[in-house]
Amino acid sequence: MSSDKRESTEFLKESVTDELEIIDIFRTLHRKKEKLWLWQENKENPNQRSIHLCTIRKVDVLAKLIWLNPLNQSKFHFNLDEQRKDSDFFLYSKAKNMAVRFQARERDSEYMSFSTPKKINALSDDFSQKLNLIEKENEREHIHERQLPRKQAKGKQTIQALLANELQPKAYELYDISAGGLAIKWQDPGYFKKGDQIKILSINGAALKQPIQGEVVSIREMNDEIFKIGVQFIKGES
Repeated sequence: MSSDKRESTEFLKESVTDELEIIDIFRTLHRKKEKLWLWQENKENPNQRSIHLCTIRKVDVLAKLIWLNPLNQSKFHFNLDEQRKDSDFFLYSKAKNMAVRFQARERDSEYMSFSTPKKINALSDDFSQKLNLIEKENEREHIHERQLPRKQAKGKQTIQALLANELQPKAYELYDISAGGLAIKWQDPGYFKKGDQIKILSINGAALKQPIQGEVVSIREMNDEIFKIGVQFIKGES
């Protein structure tokens, strides 16, 4: 057995292969509306994979299909080009510590479907503790990177902003702000990627005389599956 295969099997506790039990697991996830981690394999550059949170939209027993939805107000931003169209996807339940690997039957920014799997892997506790899909937020570790001090938002303050690939602006909860940038809270890490251009239109309902152009520079996980999106202002652009 190769070292890679031996290492991967050490992470497996057991597998669920009974068809009725597998269907029951997905029905439970659907009923509880659990947020599941979903990502697309990227063998060429694993660090650049898109990672989303999603929910089970439907368990179609007759058609033997599982349907996934992005979270409310979010979209799937997976690679759709020819080279990656057959890439495997991974779906992970943190609550059940179970994962499944699949190929999508249908997919778009608004949904995804795949055939009911023949196996669900129950992962070891050691693996779940080591699993780190998104960098954890650590203020002390990154404070030296800031050129200007930031002021944390008090209460629930919001901004209205427009992503470069979106037609309509969205409201985002403000986390902190400085003269050089800001951070917002969002529910789905895959909705943004580093390098995304974003235009800030208003703060707390007050329209800016001149919109501020920014660039997404970091995506980190806070508590309770909320993500902090760091935005750096681009000088001289609006």
